[in-house]
Amino acid sequence: MLGVELGSGFIGSGGTSVGLSSGTSSNTRFNFSMIPISNDISFRGHFKESQLFIPYAKFGPDYVFFRENNQGNITKGWKTGLHGTIGVGFDLSRVDELSKSARDDVGMNDVYFIVESRYGWINGFGSSGVDLSGFTWTGGLLFEF
Repeated sequence: MLGVELGSGFIGSGGTSVGLSSGTSSNTRFNFSMIPISNDISFRGHFKESQLFIPYAKFGPDYVFFRENNQGNITKGWKTGLHGTIGVGFDLSRVDELSKSARDDVGMNDVYFIVESRYGWINGFGSSGVDLSGFTWTGGLLFEF
């Protein structure tokens, strides 16, 4: 099954700076936030109705807006890149047939517990500045309507 997805989120953190040579905290406060946006072309290996495990893969471009405030000195900008994801969904609706009528009442077809690994190459295609590339692992619930 092929699909197209669009996702966005928010990541933020703050704290105090740490001295490079001393390793002690300073009174310099900073915060950093990102708004990641991603597009996906996805393939799910859902081949038969009674299939318990559904493997999937996704690929697409990323756009990340970042902003750092370091004692009033603000750095902000956009980073672009690509990502690839592989994962597996465990069809919970096959396990719990008792709640089928409740799912039907709200128009929900299936519920999956998912685990996935994603690598994002998000460094503006080799440009200078912050490099947001790396692996992430996630788990969660997917509701299919």
